[in-house]
Amino acid sequence: MSIQTSVYIEGYWTTINMDINQIIEQNRDNRLQETAQETPDPEDRESSPLLLGILTQTVIRSPVIKSILPAQIRNQAKNDVVFVYGNYIEIKEIPEDEYGHMRTIAEKADFGSAIRCVRVLGLPRSCHFSGDSNERDDVVMKEEAQEFHDYSLDPPLQMPPQMLVMTLETNKLVFLFAIHDDQNKIQFVSAQRPLPVDLLIHKQLGEHIAVDPKSRAMAVAAFDGKIRIYALKTMDEMKSGVEGGSRGVNFQPVKEELHVDVEGLVLQMEFLHPPESVQHSDQVILLLVVNHNNESRLVCYEWDCSSRLDSYTMVGNSTLKPSGQKLHEDDELPLLLVPLKKSAAFLLVSEKRMTIYKNILTGWAQAFTIPSDKENPEEPGCSKLSPLWIQWARPLASAQNKGQDNIYLCREDGTVHLLNLDETVEPIFQTIHPVGKLGINVNESFASANLRFLKGGDQVVGAEILLAGGEMSDGGRWSVGAGKECDRIEPLLNWTPLMDIATSDRAKPLTEESESTEHAARSVEARGRFFASTGRGSKHGNITEIRYGVEATRKGTLDLDSGITQLWVLDHIDGSNFVLISYPTQTSLLRIHQDSETVDSVDSTYYHLDYDTMTIAVGMTIKGLIVQVTRNSVLVTMAKAEARSFYHQANILIAHVGNIRGNDSELALLMAVQEGDIIQLHLGCLGTGGYNSIGPATTAVSDPVSLHLAYMGDEYCAFVGTVDSTLQVWRVDPEGGLTDPFLYYFDGDFSICASIAILTTQLDSGSENLVVCGLRNGAVDLLTWDFSWPDLPLLFRGRLQVGNTTVTVSRDNIKDSRAIIHCEQKLYSMEYPLDPSAASVNFPLKCELPASVNSIWITDPSPAFHQGDISTFAQGASGVAKGLLFSVGGSQIHMSGFLSELELPKPRMIPRRIPVPGTPVKLIYSERLKKLVVIYYTIDIIQGDGNRNTAAKQRSLQYQLAVIDPDATELDRDASISSAESAFYSKSGERFLGLIEWFPKIGTNIHHFFIVHTILSRRDPAESRGRILIFAASDHIGQNVLTFKRHWDKEAPVYALAPYGENSIIYSCGKYLCLQSLETSSSAAGSTAKLSTPITYDLMTRGLSISVDDDEFIYVTTDGNGINIFALQDNGLVRHCISEKAREGIHHIVVPQQDLVITSQRDKTVTGLWQHAYCSLPYSTEAIFEATLPGSITRFVPIRRPLWQQGPGPEDTDFPTPHDALTERSAFHTDEDPIIGTSTNGAIYQFQILETESWRLLRFLQNLVMRHAEICPFGDSSLLPDPDVYTPTSRRIMEAEEYHVDGDILRLWLERGEPERILYEILHEDVAPIPGYSRPSKAKQKEKEKPSSGKRRVDKDKDHDFGHDVLSWSNIFAELACGVSIFDDQRGPGPIPPRDVLTDERVERWQIERVVRWVRMTMQVAL
Repeated sequence: MSIQTSVYIEGYWTTINMDINQIIEQNRDNRLQETAQETPDPEDRESSPLLLGILTQTVIRSPVIKSILPAQIRNQAKNDVVFVYGNYIEIKEIPEDEYGHMRTIAEKADFGSAIRCVRVLGLPRSCHFSGDSNERDDVVMKEEAQEFHDYSLDPPLQMPPQMLVMTLETNKLVFLFAIHDDQNKIQFVSAQRPLPVDLLIHKQLGEHIAVDPKSRAMAVAAFDGKIRIYALKTMDEMKSGVEGGSRGVNFQPVKEELHVDVEGLVLQMEFLHPPESVQHSDQVILLLVVNHNNESRLVCYEWDCSSRLDSYTMVGNSTLKPSGQKLHEDDELPLLLVPLKKSAAFLLVSEKRMTIYKNILTGWAQAFTIPSDKENPEEPGCSKLSPLWIQWARPLASAQNKGQDNIYLCREDGTVHLLNLDETVEPIFQTIHPVGKLGINVNESFASANLRFLKGGDQVVGAEILLAGGEMSDGGRWSVGAGKECDRIEPLLNWTPLMDIATSDRAKPLTEESESTEHAARSVEARGRFFASTGRGSKHGNITEIRYGVEATRKGTLDLDSGITQLWVLDHIDGSNFVLISYPTQTSLLRIHQDSETVDSVDSTYYHLDYDTMTIAVGMTIKGLIVQVTRNSVLVTMAKAEARSFYHQANILIAHVGNIRGNDSELALLMAVQEGDIIQLHLGCLGTGGYNSIGPATTAVSDPVSLHLAYMGDEYCAFVGTVDSTLQVWRVDPEGGLTDPFLYYFDGDFSICASIAILTTQLDSGSENLVVCGLRNGAVDLLTWDFSWPDLPLLFRGRLQVGNTTVTVSRDNIKDSRAIIHCEQKLYSMEYPLDPSAASVNFPLKCELPASVNSIWITDPSPAFHQGDISTFAQGASGVAKGLLFSVGGSQIHMSGFLSELELPKPRMIPRRIPVPGTPVKLIYSERLKKLVVIYYTIDIIQGDGNRNTAAKQRSLQYQLAVIDPDATELDRDASISSAESAFYSKSGERFLGLIEWFPKIGTNIHHFFIVHTILSRRDPAESRGRILIFAASDHIGQNVLTFKRHWDKEAPVYALAPYGENSIIYSCGKYLCLQSLETSSSAAGSTAKLSTPITYDLMTRGLSISVDDDEFIYVTTDGNGINIFALQDNGLVRHCISEKAREGIHHIVVPQQDLVITSQRDKTVTGLWQHAYCSLPYSTEAIFEATLPGSITRFVPIRRPLWQQGPGPEDTDFPTPHDALTERSAFHTDEDPIIGTSTNGAIYQFQILETESWRLLRFLQNLVMRHAEICPFGDSSLLPDPDVYTPTSRRIMEAEEYHVDGDILRLWLERGEPERILYEILHEDVAPIPGYSRPSKAKQKEKEKPSSGKRRVDKDKDHDFGHDVLSWSNIFAELACGVSIFDDQRGPGPIPPRDVLTDERVERWQIERVVRWVRMTMQVAL
């Protein structure tokens, strides 16, 4: 038996898991080997540990779908499907186009816990067809509509016909539906009821939910021993409750409830359809399959829904007394319980057979077995067992003949069958036939829905579709029909299990020594790329590149000549588009026809342009007038008309062609023309009548670099970027030309404006113009046009550093407030998200928010598509090319489009896959090779005689190494070890556990090795062994090849390994930590190398993760004793410190700047451990913070923030002072970059270490918003401490968990809309002052806090006088906000304003705006 005990080891106490024999042996060893170590003098210790917090947020949610529910919870006319994930739901709308993509309508992620079970409640699903044919108008197919109360959806009614009922792990029962508010935004309406709490998990209600077919009752069951029956209100009663209250506050579907104890385990639970007769109209039938004493029985409850539930008892009324019928041994563990549509019949699907039961109300159900043939699994190697039936679904358009029923059955391997049942004949079963194979591994999420689309213009066609979630593979949506195979329309991406992650070295965290040099170089470095090993099996194994941003789906590709310098997309009145492409020495013209599928070259006789020279500017009116500007002429032409040339033989440097408001026949032209040593700015108007100059030419003061024409309000303005880092702005006078110039000066070196775009944001008070300038130094400056400043209307608003080369900016043609940015061969979307209520009366001092910048990733149906470098781009404004991005990569032009015309999709995970012919388990990115090295395994099926056969009895796993180019579309087999060679190195029963890159120095040569450590499993774990394999990297005919060198056998499995020093490796072998060095010897045959005798240390538990820092401290995460830190002293391993308590560790990452180790545990916690020598317990770490997450973190990876999120470097104190408020990162301790953590369920989290002041403010805000019912509707505010406990003067002892700030809660607040208003309301919700609070003196503020056994007091002064002053939440917020540098241009905490200033309402609103903006900056995703 293993117990947790405290033992004294090498001079310190620690808590570990040990059995009795280990305790006796360890005590004996301690007596024999005890060594005295001097304890530091307490007076020499620092007075406190670090006072840090941690901010966590979910960057990418888990893609694992728990269930798929076609449900009209929004509107009866909408074809919606609800996708249920671990702790959130999504509503997607199925398009009417057969091959269209599902669109995400809304998501809800504020449940505050995991979701246990979800079912649909309400009217049955219906499917509407609408078309031009009169015969098909208003045709509605409904299931059992006659069984319900008369209920019609009139236009004023907001309540939909269906809702969700779900159980949460916080023991809550939730009813949920969606409505559209006055602004047509989706809002969720919910009601919740508490479920009885049980200390035993298997006895907690919520494992099963069943809903009566007529929605008159429902039941919730625990896995063991009890159920709860609910009588529900009618739909009319629910409707009146919704309409009678504000936003559904009176919505409560439950009428009454009754608790029922069940003897045994509840395996399945469903309501049955009652017989069709008058006497059964109010009958409710609940069926359970209960297992007790290894026997399964059918337990059936029936009652009259017109009577009250509390009138029934288990013994007083026979109608609620269960009947029990023992099941056949083949049906004892049913996989599925399917209620049939008539006569209380049901289908039991078990592993061995399917059985239909009928007439259960008679007391003994009749059983009919369905004959079925066993089919071979799709992937026989994935499991030793046969695949199981995993889920069922009823087709929406099932047979309309009375008594018939159709059921889809889906198997784990994606095989789908259709059962045709007829209850009017004997036997009830008719046929079972295969529908098709989905080609994926399916989890429990499987559903049938209906697709409606127009075919042939006037013929409305409906098709059945299947939806399924993948199990370690992608899910998808399939179209099915008679006589055709399952056709996958679109995938549902799934990147689980996420086993390992690798990144380039560019994302390493900065050290104090390298911080200044790294800051100087980081702007020229590309962002690190992230790769993960995902999927399982030969069909679904992938190396997945983790990309975060917005998606543009590739619609087509044009193959042209390379060397494209620029292109323009022109609109035509007939709905088609022209694409003008400029090369260094020529120009070509393409036309995209109205069908959007035909693209052809335009004959030179159609438009008489100059095709033999480079084009520098072009424009086109919707009537077909084209203006082409080349280096030495301006041409104006119409289709099939002769061109007119102007400025012939002129030296035109740059030009811009702009539209004229209200004039669709002419275009405006602004150009810079070299005339000797003078550069003249010419402005004119071009039309069919020729060229008309607007005013005289203007001499340029400095060489122009960029030109732009735009309307600013009612004024037409010309913008000129010049080489001397200025922006000239001219007003355009129709008679006088360019007048009233003024200059704007850019700060910084090489701040030359290379491109200009004008964005427009619509506010309640009108529109606001934003001037976006792309600079040559890789920055984007944001300027506001303010008419109240006539002499200098351009006001600086912020700077974003995107790269280190020239930035091209262009306004997004589908949204005026968004810009598309091109820099360093990449595309980005930038939006300046001003709230629509920016100029409201409540917040007249509205502060600007940080610009939202996201990468644009071009995707393709091929999952391995790599977009490559993009040299230039353009975008269509109307016609068939409206919103399409035309991006140039080499000799190809990719035409890509967003899923939404008005809104870009939210930033999300956009995976790119490289297929692997097996299951990848480990990978690393080699900086030397610039490639990935991957461990994966394949499964062979072997018959007893050695022949391979799909019906084989034995599985053989073979591990292999592969070298993969990260830009490749498939595995580079030539660079991989051959199968025969791998089979030789991989022994029977051996698994490769890990892989590292090693550069030992042998003699004068530095070698490049890859080390694999393994486990050879045996039936008796004590007999398991391990090996260390060495592979050398070499180059063979341009390919990187790995060659096997040698191996070392070990007496125990090698669980973890890391390089140490120049020639050593440190590894965990069984329960021992071993250090070995590479020793070389020279002979006539050459130099040889061998490993020295190992230096060992008994860890007492397995070491799962090992790392070595720059000081050669060795960090070992064990599976029983948490983190252990060692140092090599006197040729021996000495334990420096250990976790203060036993932890089942998984992984760790070291933060050297703070002597901090962040560890992850199996109990889903992440802990920050201080490894300072002066912790509270000698020679042990101290928990600084601890966060509990939805899943365990299996891997930590340091990342670097993108440039637009990075602040100025340590030497950049003069980096434009006005920009400091926008770019500084005061929330991040010592300017550290975040850390990424991954979980096997595919979720990716971001961790940020917070300074004391930042932690106080963010935790204060978190506790405030958690009390808000709209933000955290399912939380329990009674369990929260008062927010004032996080003030600097609080005397409360803090637990490590309270130093955790949950960013997911803060994001709910920010994304709710109008966060400033919500915060103001929360601060003033309770105006009563909070007693016992006063502001400390400045001397007190500087004092450090003192720990006490893992708990820390926020203020160490016990004698502080607390009685003389009181403050409200609003006052506390003001002082906490002043502790963070967000109110001045200096770094560090700002001064605390006087009390009378803090209480001024106007200043308070200004503070709220600044804090909201600061929180948005802090919450930016770094991927």
